[in-house]
Amino acid sequence: MTEQQKLMIAELRNNGIGYQTIADQLSLSRDQVRYYCKRNSLTGNKGSNKLHKDRELSFIKSLKSNNIDYEYLGGYKNNISSVTLRCKRCGEVVVMNASFVRKNRTHQRHYCCTAKAQLINNLTKIVSNRCKQLMREQVNKQKEFSLNKVCIECGKEFKANTLRRICCSDQCSNKRQNRIRELKRNKRLKQNGKIDYSITLTKLIKRDKGVCSICGRKVMVEVDCQHDHYPSIDHIFPVSKGGTHTWGNVQLAHRVCNTIKSNSIMAVHLIHDSPPFP
Repeated sequence: MTEQQKLMIAELRNNGIGYQTIADQLSLSRDQVRYYCKRNSLTGNKGSNKLHKDRELSFIKSLKSNNIDYEYLGGYKNNISSVTLRCKRCGEVVVMNASFVRKNRTHQRHYCCTAKAQLINNLTKIVSNRCKQLMREQVNKQKEFSLNKVCIECGKEFKANTLRRICCSDQCSNKRQNRIRELKRNKRLKQNGKIDYSITLTKLIKRDKGVCSICGRKVMVEVDCQHDHYPSIDHIFPVSKGGTHTWGNVQLAHRVCNTIKSNSIMAVHLIHDSPPFP
């Protein structure tokens, strides 16, 4: 390779001409031109001032399009070189690597910006934790409120340990299961229509205020269940004649009043002239 060819290669490379084009013009091989350019730093951006300017403008454009809070001052050589920047937040001049403008890279910031970002992150975490705490408290209150229930059997208020519990005690639960079992065994009730399993003697006493609907006297809850004055559930329209086991067809009555009434449709006041029960 002559000295004239070397000068021509340098001139053409400075004008941005490629290896193959130079080799064709000077009747050389591409590898010869490439080897000479590398030995004399005529490759890449250094071989073309125009290409260097274009890449510098592309870097500045990326700096603006990615909304990075820095102003370009100079120093760009390639995409991994150091560049001089000014922070738009605090005005401090910093030297950073040019690769930080890439979207997949974390923006490297100096101390003041980092401290501000850290403060924002800490405040965000505090607000987030507080919101989570308030949500947990609200869920706990709703859960506590939902656990305050009324026993489906006796009507007493109680605090359940699970959402599925409907009876205040095992005694009420067993009583309800036995009552439902007995009602289901009654074929006549099934034939007459729908059965209301929520009807209980305790609820009926509360509804009728403890007064017998047949004789108009108070029932006696404290006595033995076999006592004549013990309360019982009476069907206004008898089951034997098609009456249903529903709230509209039941009334409170003494055992003796219910027995004497039997399956008659009209309620008969049996003992109006008798003295009140003790």
